[in-house]
Amino acid sequence: MAVLYGHYAGGAMQSKMGGYELLLVTPNDPESDGWRLEEYLEAEYPVEARAEPMIHIETVNIHYLNNINTTNWFFWNIRMEGTIVYDCGNAVHGFFKSVVFKHLLAYRAARRSYDYFFTNGCRMLDDAERMWAEKKRPQVAFMLSYAALFLLRAEETVFFGYSIRTGNIQKIFRRARHFSKALAEEFESTDRSDAEFLDKLHNLRHAPRNHEDFKLSESRYRFYLERLRKMQAIVRDSCQRHLSYLEHSNTKKQWMDLSHLDVESSEPIQECPDSIPIPEPDPATTPDSILAPATTPDSIPASTSAEAEIHAVPEDAQKKEPAHRITVEVDPTIAVIALGLAKGSLPSLIEQLEARSGLRMDSLRRKQMIDTLDTIYDRCIEKADLREVVDMYLKTE
Repeated sequence: MAVLYGHYAGGAMQSKMGGYELLLVTPNDPESDGWRLEEYLEAEYPVEARAEPMIHIETVNIHYLNNINTTNWFFWNIRMEGTIVYDCGNAVHGFFKSVVFKHLLAYRAARRSYDYFFTNGCRMLDDAERMWAEKKRPQVAFMLSYAALFLLRAEETVFFGYSIRTGNIQKIFRRARHFSKALAEEFESTDRSDAEFLDKLHNLRHAPRNHEDFKLSESRYRFYLERLRKMQAIVRDSCQRHLSYLEHSNTKKQWMDLSHLDVESSEPIQECPDSIPIPEPDPATTPDSILAPATTPDSIPASTSAEAEIHAVPEDAQKKEPAHRITVEVDPTIAVIALGLAKGSLPSLIEQLEARSGLRMDSLRRKQMIDTLDTIYDRCIEKADLREVVDMYLKTE
């Protein structure tokens, strides 16, 4: 299924870069992220030969989409403003099941992402300055590269709600810039010097290990640091405006008012109509296992009874407590590294088991396993010192 949103769909949520904006919804995990499809299109259909040079593509699993769209600002706006332009039968499986936007849950998720990525990106910049004074040039290069990665991840996850599967700084920037005019103009990748700047930042994390004679001149270090401090200020302003919007907006009209975005809007913002050009799911064909995320009484605004009713969820949707709990004591730093490896290998391990046995794991059970691993990983990374992780990485070879 392909959903057109943004400028060409007449939506208020529009990319600073303009052009076509498409969400591709797949029945299973997408084989490729949107940025890979964009690169394929650029290779097969050169930009200079197109009537519209800019195409931005997002991909998502329909089951993940249905579970998160009420607590994800990006997906919720597509649900309200998007238009299905191609459907091979997925719409009947419950495309955007709920019209409710749980803005407080969306705020908390975005806030967690911001606190993690932005805070650690800032710490890495500070560490780079300290290590420069201590003449630790390889560590400085490593910290500068990862500072850029974490700052752009903050912008990306606060607005989109999730990150793409790549560590390439250039590709993450191309996605993060869509909701920040200042970020796009300051580091526009069509400018050769800025494109080289982002590519060189990406290579800095590997250079000290790949080149024994690696040297980072003071002029180059000052240039990187100045540009990254500029990026830090832009990302802070952009994310904090959006977080404030998510936290304090209480009505549908406020949720649809996107004037806080650092982008240009071609038309006045209007409240979303009651009728939406996206088909409602057929209850008879909607999988029972696809449930919207549950909320709690603490997340419900108490200003009015109507407000509480908007955020209410059915009793059977409440999360049940597990029958048994397991508590273990681990070193957070070691756990982060071990779980990071496990997170990367689990999908391929499941595929190998399925291929050998000829059986297929239940999709809900697979999601529960991945969610459990993600939860443990997030708890450990909150307690881990990322600088210790970096130090262990530098000493591995």
